[in-house]
Amino acid sequence: MPIRNTIRPGDFLANCMICGFTFYGSQLRQQWDGLRTCSKCFSPRHPQDYVRGVRDDQTVPFANPPGTPHFLEPNEVTREDL
Repeated sequence: MPIRNTIRPGDFLANCMICGFTFYGSQLRQQWDGLRTCSKCFSPRHPQDYVRGVRDDQTVPFANPPGTPHFLEPNEVTREDL
């Protein structure tokens, strides 16, 4: 890019924050992350940044009451029972 040495009333010289070339301030655009860039370096925000998550309801529709525990006494089960 050539050095700009012509005067534009009400405009100023600024550098692109990505490529570093000099442009007039009216030629730069502000990206979504705040960088001022030229038209070649400009990148719009990705559409996936706007996607919202869907709440997932993980509750069970019905639940059985807990059963009563049944503990075995020693020697209650023999080898023949298996």
